[in-house]
Amino acid sequence: MHQEMIAKADEIFTENLRIRADSVELRTRTNALLLRYRAHRFPHVAGASESCGDPNRTATILSKIHSGALPRPTETPEKCWVGKGTSRPCHGCGVPIRPDELEYELDVAAGTTLLFDETCLAAWREMGAKRMADQTWSSRGLRSQSGG
Repeated sequence: MHQEMIAKADEIFTENLRIRADSVELRTRTNALLLRYRAHRFPHVAGASESCGDPNRTATILSKIHSGALPRPTETPEKCWVGKGTSRPCHGCGVPIRPDELEYELDVAAGTTLLFDETCLAAWREMGAKRMADQTWSSRGLRSQSGG
């Protein structure tokens, strides 16, 4: 009688190990599928006022600088922090910076703090580099190729 119970316990234990191994494999495959199709599960929806669909954010940044909504870029901000997005809107495009994106928080002159996603920060800094190049050209009495 005890031999039969021990044999049955061994069968149950072996079956348990097989089921646990299968569950680990299934969990791994499920996580891979979730990561692969994550963008399809959470599509980004943009309204007409958001410039996220605009592949060239430089024009948006430039218009915000000209209107005074954004300050002109300087060579270096007073302080800069980089971290995960906090769902606050980007000062460049106005779209909330998601937690899976990098958020750049810049302290610029006069105590102003700016938030940018990576693309808008690059466009804003590009405006600063262009401005410095235009000033160099104009200080020499020459015209830049961009017409500045």
